[in-house]
Amino acid sequence: MCLSCSRQEPFDFADSGTGGVTISLSASSSGTEESPVQTRATEERVPDTDDFIVEIYSLQGIRLYRDTYANSCGKRIPLNTGEYRLLAQYGDSAGVGFNAAWFSADRQFTVMPQETESIEAVARMNKVKVTVNYGENIRTDYPYYYSIVRHVASSKELELVKDESRPGYILPGMLVYELYVYNSASSKWYYASLEPREYKPNTFVTFNVELSEGEGAVGGISVEVDVSTEDVTKEYEVPFDAAPQDVPTVTLSQKGFDAENTFSFIEAVEYEGVKADIVAMGKIKDCILTVDSDYLLKRGVPEKVNLADPALDPVTEASLRAAGFTWPREMRGQRFANFDLSYLSENIRYSPESGLFEGSFMLEVTDSAGHTVSEPAVFSVIQQPVEFSASEINQSNAFARRLSGLSAAVNVGNPDALSVQYRKTNAEKWSEVKSSGAGTGQQFGLPEIKGLVPETEYEVRVIYNSNEHLATNIATITTEPAAQIGNSGFEDWTTRTHKFTYNFFGSHSHDIDWDQPWGNENDKWWAVNSKKTMPSSTSVASANWNWVRFPTVAYTTDACQGSHAAMVYSVNVGDWLTDAALVGDRVAGELFIGTSDDKGNRTSEGHAFKSRPDTFRFYYKYMPKDNETAYVKFELRDRDGNVITSAESDLGSSSDWTKAEFPLTYQDMNRQADSIYIIFKSTMAEKPAVTGNFNLIIRDNESYEGNFGSILMVDALELVYE
Repeated sequence: MCLSCSRQEPFDFADSGTGGVTISLSASSSGTEESPVQTRATEERVPDTDDFIVEIYSLQGIRLYRDTYANSCGKRIPLNTGEYRLLAQYGDSAGVGFNAAWFSADRQFTVMPQETESIEAVARMNKVKVTVNYGENIRTDYPYYYSIVRHVASSKELELVKDESRPGYILPGMLVYELYVYNSASSKWYYASLEPREYKPNTFVTFNVELSEGEGAVGGISVEVDVSTEDVTKEYEVPFDAAPQDVPTVTLSQKGFDAENTFSFIEAVEYEGVKADIVAMGKIKDCILTVDSDYLLKRGVPEKVNLADPALDPVTEASLRAAGFTWPREMRGQRFANFDLSYLSENIRYSPESGLFEGSFMLEVTDSAGHTVSEPAVFSVIQQPVEFSASEINQSNAFARRLSGLSAAVNVGNPDALSVQYRKTNAEKWSEVKSSGAGTGQQFGLPEIKGLVPETEYEVRVIYNSNEHLATNIATITTEPAAQIGNSGFEDWTTRTHKFTYNFFGSHSHDIDWDQPWGNENDKWWAVNSKKTMPSSTSVASANWNWVRFPTVAYTTDACQGSHAAMVYSVNVGDWLTDAALVGDRVAGELFIGTSDDKGNRTSEGHAFKSRPDTFRFYYKYMPKDNETAYVKFELRDRDGNVITSAESDLGSSSDWTKAEFPLTYQDMNRQADSIYIIFKSTMAEKPAVTGNFNLIIRDNESYEGNFGSILMVDALELVYE
């Protein structure tokens, strides 16, 4: 069958080193191009070319293109100049069976610069098609017989039973034919095999097999290879003593079983290869499992089960498989099988009602010739109890949005099977976070639970294998609030008037405004050290009172968020100070959580705070004098005043608003937060540098000329809870 394509697509080559290819594919059941022989494979249904998969490879084996032929037909495919391979195929290239035909085309081609190469390819059936005709003597004298065609290189085999009329497909190459017949009189199986012979793709092979009785031998096998250029008939002698005489065997694997043939398993522990291997060269007819187990008997499993019975009771089969016993679903007629116990640990779960699993078993196998295994496999199965311990779950483990600090140890069992379950109190379903585990017997940290709701009551437990009967007692905890710092955006300020006296030909007073970072007398979080640079009296009169008295902290409308931000700056003041700024008291501005006295000294540090955030974040600008750096410090303290987490850092120059972020870690989960403390300083210098008659803009664009130094602006403080 041939297909033509009329679709065309315009294409411009990008450069002189690029060409292209168009593909035209047809499918045929005729012989190969090297040997165009018409064989009986012409009976094969030829697939529609649109269903083929088209691939282009470089000669180095790198795939450059893949699509259906329907999407590739007539399409210009751009390729660099060079050698390529076209592969078009339909079906299963490696499969063996009665529906395993495979059509393919394989072409090598060259792409030239600025040219489009048209590639025509013919896809042909590239497997060997096989049938067997059994002679009258075989069909009359032998109740059971079958044939096997084996591919030597891959060991894949095609089995054709006595009533099989369909042709089968197998890979081309060296093939071996084997015939098996069963003699009822001797209760023996006999077989004969032909020498390996090479069969080319797209060959239809018919094995015409007949046996003639003779003393000491089964007669010849006539093999016809049906290709129009080749008809071969050969005779082979089949000696009686070549048949498989071995009695079936059942062997317990070395893995899993101890010296007394006992398999001890632990729930949720992985096991591999714990099985009874069955070999029956005369093919399995019956596989009898004798069961002595209260666990299985209560689930409807009888004392004897024929695992090879195609009509095995579905309830019995389901009960055995639900427990984790596995075996081939089509065991009868097979030469090899196994009864696998590796999955018991995944399926049998402890409960007080069932207790720990235990049972004794015997496995007997009979083949189609009536041979029964001489030594049945007798074995026992015992479930060992899981042993694990977990740290106490208490309120200190509960953060605002997460539960942290839990640990456990698994002495007997699989550490990876441990998990933490949680739910809101009175909720029906549990959520679960799996453990990453550790070595058996080692204490290891359990995973954090994230995404919790602040100020919410939860139930929590540690559980093994999600088994309700292997869990700790349920603990009830309440998550902390996701609290924020008061006046964290520095939007609220109170401006007050400070009066100080000076004695110059009599006593006089002077007023100066200063700002405090709160708007409500009853909700003060922040304090400043401004009173350090504003003593209450002086003995001089000054041409510029800003040289004599001036606060260290003010607000500014140059905000990162909202309308206000805090401004902390260094000040130089003194009774005899001038614009030269050579003398006086140089003081770094401080903004901190706590209280201060009338002289600007800190009288307390911190504010009540009951939450444990994960990150401290704020934005700042910093205009330093000389090479100075600003400073920030963050602390959370417990009720005894111990610091449970902290962060501190210098802050460098930044003319634009810059985010500063500090992760917070907690080493001792038994300590909860009771207070919070933060301080910002305009400089870490013991004697801050200043500039004489510097123009300082504060508040609502008010301008003050004085002796000022480094300026730190702070805004948008935030505590992040993850």
